[in-house]
Amino acid sequence: FAEANSVAKTPFTVMQQWFTYLEARGDVAPQYIFNEYTTRERLRYLEAENIPLVAYSCLAKGGYENPERLPAELVAGSRLETLKNMAAKKGVSASALAVAWMVNLHRCEGFPRVIPLFGSGNVEHFVSNLKGAELPLTDEELFILNNA
Repeated sequence: FAEANSVAKTPFTVMQQWFTYLEARGDVAPQYIFNEYTTRERLRYLEAENIPLVAYSCLAKGGYENPERLPAELVAGSRLETLKNMAAKKGVSASALAVAWMVNLHRCEGFPRVIPLFGSGNVEHFVSNLKGAELPLTDEELFILNNA
């Protein structure tokens, strides 16, 4: 990306990538999936160049709410448990909290601004997830989510 950006006639202003809160399974995850664990170097580059990340499929295909829908490329584990527990304490869905995490992630060193791109076949779910875009997170909450 950095090399392509350096030779482009017009520099890139955004990167679109599958980005999710959950960890990608190294044994089956394709190269195009990344999260805070899988490609920190890429995230640091975006931060340094002030290039936002547009995160598609950021809600893990509904897997935050229904682990049976979780793509095989992702690991649920303790991160999903932490997300669900904090969401319950805040009175929001796990998906809304995942959106809030992405929107607030730029406050953490080494992370760019993240613009979550999501949809839903259900208006209620969409509205619920959209609430995450305005959900404030404390530094402590970000720390807990990032270190789960």
